[in-house]
Amino acid sequence: MGETYVSALLDSGSARSLVTETLARRYCTAGSFTPQRIALRTAANQSFEAIGLCDIHFAIDDRSFRHKFIVARQLVTDIILGTDFLMA
Repeated sequence: MGETYVSALLDSGSARSLVTETLARRYCTAGSFTPQRIALRTAANQSFEAIGLCDIHFAIDDRSFRHKFIVARQLVTDIILGTDFLMA
């Protein structure tokens, strides 16, 4: 994300990729944030609610990506890359 380094978790048990609200506010592609309440469950079967969707451009090493993320208020890390990212 530019020259900013963030913590990411590659999670093959997560069907969707998620990003924290803090990072989404800084890095969502202009006009791409879509407010939406999304009910989710953690691996421990705890429920939580996401607040929307957004597209983010980012890089891992020298590879660039654009991906749609679910935006959550808080996560265990800055970004969770789920199977939707792995299959893209």
